Amino acid sequence: MELQTKILEQEELLTVEEARLWLRLGPTKLNELLQSGELPSFKVGRRRFIRRGDITKWLEQYRYHPGEN
Repeated sequence: MELQTKILEQEELLTVEEARLWLRLGPTKLNELLQSGELPSFKVGRRRFIRRGDITKWLEQYRYHPGEN
């Protein structure tokens, strides 16, 4: 994948529903993450957007590493 394409993909904005479906989370859990600020988002008017790269960073903290405690 080209660097420019990778950067654009990380900057892509997802709606709350798109993020919820991608993460396979329930609406309550995703709203908790957004309200607490654990998962960063942007609010534009009444709509909220989440950057794909921010979701990826958030997911990385939960990556399982066998052999690590």
